[in-house]
Amino acid sequence: MTPPLIPVVVVTHEGPSERLSRCLEALRDAGGVGPVIVINNSERESKSEADLEDLYGAVLIRTANRGYGAAANDGFSEVRRLSPSATAIALLNDDVTVAPGWIEGLSDALAEGWNVAQPKLLMASSLAADVALVNSVGVTLDRHGAGVDIGYGEPDSSVFDGIADIEIFTGGAVLFSRAFLDLTGGFDERFFLYYEDVDLALRGRELGQRYACVPDSIAWHEGGASTSVLGEMTRRLQDRNRIWCAIRFGRLPTIVRAVWLSLRRLRLAPHAAHWRALVGGLAGGPRRLWERTQARRPRHRDADAPSPPGDVRTEGVNLLGYHHSASGLGTAVRQLHRSLAAAGVAVSIFDVDTSNSPRVEADDGARGSTIVRQTTLAVVTAPELPGALAARPKLRAVDRVVGYWFWEVAEVPVTHRSGIELVDEIWAPTTFIADAYRSVPGGPPVVHQPMYLSCPALDDGAREAWRHRFAPDGEFVFLVTLDLFSIVERKNPFGAIDAFARAFGPTDSTVRLVIKTLNGDQRPEALARIADHAA
Repeated sequence: MTPPLIPVVVVTHEGPSERLSRCLEALRDAGGVGPVIVINNSERESKSEADLEDLYGAVLIRTANRGYGAAANDGFSEVRRLSPSATAIALLNDDVTVAPGWIEGLSDALAEGWNVAQPKLLMASSLAADVALVNSVGVTLDRHGAGVDIGYGEPDSSVFDGIADIEIFTGGAVLFSRAFLDLTGGFDERFFLYYEDVDLALRGRELGQRYACVPDSIAWHEGGASTSVLGEMTRRLQDRNRIWCAIRFGRLPTIVRAVWLSLRRLRLAPHAAHWRALVGGLAGGPRRLWERTQARRPRHRDADAPSPPGDVRTEGVNLLGYHHSASGLGTAVRQLHRSLAAAGVAVSIFDVDTSNSPRVEADDGARGSTIVRQTTLAVVTAPELPGALAARPKLRAVDRVVGYWFWEVAEVPVTHRSGIELVDEIWAPTTFIADAYRSVPGGPPVVHQPMYLSCPALDDGAREAWRHRFAPDGEFVFLVTLDLFSIVERKNPFGAIDAFARAFGPTDSTVRLVIKTLNGDQRPEALARIADHAA
C-alpha cells in the first residue's frame, strides 16, 4: 500500500528565484509529498509564479509580510483546507534542498511516537566537499539564552548517526504531526523572525511533546541565505526575541545573563538596534512572565477543584511508569512496585507505553487500574510527565504528585521544567541527583530516597558461567551498564573507559572493565562507537 503524500509548506521572502526553484526541484525529485504550498510574503507579484506552478506543481500564495511564523501558519491553514485528512505537515525554508528519502525517515519517526521530527541539516556550501559539514542536528540554548545549532560546523560522521531525542528543533526544515500543531496553535507571530521555532518547541515541551532528529533524513541548508544582509532590523529581532524566550522559559540566572548580554551590546554598532532590542525585550517581559505563570497553573493538582463524578480516591499510591519496558526506568518502577507492596502500601498501576525498549512481563496489576489513590508516584521522565498526566487527568487531581527521577549530569535542562512544575515533591535515588534538582530555582522540595536493590539469586551454574566469561582468572570486575536508546554522551561510557585506562593502564591483569548495553541491536552505530573507543 502506497503511503499517503505529506503536505509541505515552503516559506519564501523573495518570491520566484533560483533558490526557490532549487528547493522545489529537490522536493519534486524526492517524491512522497503533496500538495506543496509556497507562501510568498515578499508582497511582490512575479510573472514567474505560473512557471513554478507548472514546473513543480506547487500552489503559490502571496501574503503580506507578517514574518516567518505567520507565513508558516498561513501555509498550515491552507493545508488544512486542501488536505483535511493530513496527519502531518512539513515546513521548509526556501534555502533548503532535500535529499531522496528525507520525508520517509521523518514520517517513520512520527509513526514511532515522536511528535515532531527534523532531518540532519548539512551545509550546502560543503555539498561538493569530501566530507560534508553539519548545519544542525537540533538546537540547544546557551547560558545567555541564545539558540545554538547542535553540531554546527563539525564534519558529518557516525557521531551523528542514530535517532536522537532533541530538546528544540530548527524551524527551517521540520515535520510536524497535525496533532502537535493543533495542540500548540503553531508559531507565535509576535516574534516576526528568529526564535519563533525555539518558542514553539519549548511550549510543546511544556505539553509533553517529544522531538527527534532523524540522521537518515538529509537536507542541505544554505544558511542565512534569506537574511544574509544583517541589517538593524535583523539584529534587533534576534536580541529582542532571545530576551523574550529567556524570560518565558529560562531559569533566573539565564534571564539575568540574557539581559546583561544585551546591556553589554549597547556599546556596539548598530547602537540604535541594540537599544531598541533591549527596550523591546524588557517591555515584553511582563507578558512573557504572565504566560509563564499561566503555563504553570496545572501545578499542585488544583486541590480545591472537585473530583470528577464517580472518582474515588483511597489510601495508597498510583504508580505511573514504564511497567512493560526493559529499560532502566522500567526496571526501577517494577522494583518500586515490589518495595511498596512489601511495605504493605496499596498500589494502583498505570502503564505508560511510549518506550522504544523491548517489552517485558510487568508485575500483576499492570494491565490497568481503575482505583485512583491519594498519591501519584511518577517514574516517568520529567519532559514526558505533562503528556502522561494529560492522558490520565485523574492522576493529577490527587492529594500529592511525586516525581521519582533519575538524571546523570549536574545541571537540569530547561526541558525538565514542565514536569517539575507539575509535582509537589521530587524523590531522587542518589544525593548527586538530589543536588541537581535542588539547584532548580523555585522547584518543589527534593528528598533523597534511595532505591532498594536486591541481589538476584543465581544458581552455581550461572555464577560459574559468569566467572568463566568475565573473570576467568579471578579478576576484579568493574561493571558499567547503559541503555543505547538513551543519549550515549549522557551515559558516558567513554568517560568510564578513559578513567579505567588512567587508573590501571594497559598491563594490569588483575582488573577488568565490562560494559553491558541494552538495545545494541537497535543502535549498532552507538555500540560501534563504544567498541572503537575501547580498542
